Amino acid sequence: MCLVLKNWYTRKRKAKTDIVVYKHLYKTVIDGESYYLTPYRNTPVKMGETYDSGLKREKENKVHVGLHSFAFINECKEDAKYEKTFPFISVVVVCEIPKDSKFYEGEFKASCPFNAFTSIASNKIRYVQELFEV
Repeated sequence: MCLVLKNWYTRKRKAKTDIVVYKHLYKTVIDGESYYLTPYRNTPVKMGETYDSGLKREKENKVHVGLHSFAFINECKEDAKYEKTFPFISVVVVCEIPKDSKFYEGEFKASCPFNAFTSIASNKIRYVQELFEV
């Protein structure tokens, strides 16, 4: 996932409060327990956990390094429709970018070839809960 910044003078910001964002994940259930993976790097994540990352802006106004998320639930759901991978189930989860985290806001040129979605790349994210399957 790559965040495209709106222009060359877009600056990194600091979250003044927790910011609610959305992600879609892959889920599998084994012996009644849910396991989640991020779609682009296949990184295992757990609900309730906070994860840290670097946050690096590239010269071409893109952010490749960071924890990427969607600003709006409907855009996250739309993108998830194009990311189905058997045998996993695509799900939308609510997350939080914790207060005092660093972040960039821009657009994700999504898996859906016709849209660019409002997205955020941050140095921290907390996975709160699964909302629904897509």
